[in-house]
Amino acid sequence: MFAPRTGIGITFTLVLSALNAQSWTWTQAAPSTAPAPRSATALAFDTLRGRAVLFGGTNLATNFADTWEWNGTAWAPTAPASSPSPRNGHALAYDSNRQRTVLFGGTSGAAFYGDTWEWNGITWQSIPISGPSARFGHALSFDSARNRTVLFGGNAAGNASNQTWEWNGTAWTQTATTGTVPTARSGHALAFDSGRSRAVLFGGNNGTTVYSDVWEWSGNAWTTIAASGPTARQGHALAYDSQRQRIVLFGGVNGTVIQADTWEWDGAAWAAVSTSGAAAPNARSAHAMTFDTLRARTVVFGGVSAGTIFGDTWERIGPTVPMTATQATTTGTPTPLTGHSLAPLPGGGHLLFGGTNNAGTSGNTFVLANNAWTPSSSILNPLARTDAALELDSTRNACVLFGGRSALGTALADTWTFANGQWT
Repeated sequence: MFAPRTGIGITFTLVLSALNAQSWTWTQAAPSTAPAPRSATALAFDTLRGRAVLFGGTNLATNFADTWEWNGTAWAPTAPASSPSPRNGHALAYDSNRQRTVLFGGTSGAAFYGDTWEWNGITWQSIPISGPSARFGHALSFDSARNRTVLFGGNAAGNASNQTWEWNGTAWTQTATTGTVPTARSGHALAFDSGRSRAVLFGGNNGTTVYSDVWEWSGNAWTTIAASGPTARQGHALAYDSQRQRIVLFGGVNGTVIQADTWEWDGAAWAAVSTSGAAAPNARSAHAMTFDTLRARTVVFGGVSAGTIFGDTWERIGPTVPMTATQATTTGTPTPLTGHSLAPLPGGGHLLFGGTNNAGTSGNTFVLANNAWTPSSSILNPLARTDAALELDSTRNACVLFGGRSALGTALADTWTFANGQWT
């Protein structure tokens, strides 16, 4: 039998002390093989396989139907048994819960598409289901807190849309049918801020007006955020940098003014990122961008500028920086513990389980969010234990616990999953 151990009840946070926006620089990749130059393509990062997936686009003469994957070093063409038809102006988002890249819509010549496809890393599967009307210039983003792919807006047969739709892997559902919503538009961009569980929308145009507004979707309602920052534009791109917890914006166009600027959104304000004297992508619009969570870098491919079609690959890479520990001020702190398990939660915050002190071995679960500890009750709970392995499974949006040592010192070999506030 193991004697109880005395614990300490202090919370610390690790701070990336030099991780400011200017420390991150654009670097052009030089792969030996790459997709043909194109614009109005789409890119999404497959976190399960560590690949950025690109589909379609146009060189203004030809629409493409090819699928490429970027592993951080090289582009590789794929040969799926089935595939969406050639198109541009479509949108992609990676569903980390079901491990599928979702494609919706697009256009090719006079044709508008309202089809849904999913890429599993081997082939594309057509999903024969009704949903949003045919459109292009819309935006998709995956809400990992609620396991929904969110679609907003687009050009539906010549008319700008202000519809919000969500795809759960089985059905499309139109939401936000009442209340305040963004103005109808296309050419905007959307990215999901997993640290704050908000889908962030910026810019776009309705055919006569180009926008510079910021909106956030909570899953229940749209909220407009008054913030000065990037100029009005369309054809820009957004991606969520999960390492720095910032939405990154690059490029776009307003009339004849084509942008090459980089901005970051922290949930409250925009910050311009200076690239003076440093390499950066040329000014462009209709490019594709995603964040590589495996290698912690923002990836840009293609785009167009005054008739020039790009086929270059750029990555925004950060430095290796020291980390400092800072004691956090929290409420509801658990009793002092040792031998407990701690892991980040998929929607932000942290999960704590078990541990021991002089009172004995704990089977309690706590959630830390916004500097407050809250006990979490579940219908089923793991046995009290110490020294268990606890990790975040980002592909399933859950925390997984394995093993540990019981109060009697017995080695355990059970596996538990914590998702949506419940152990199973």
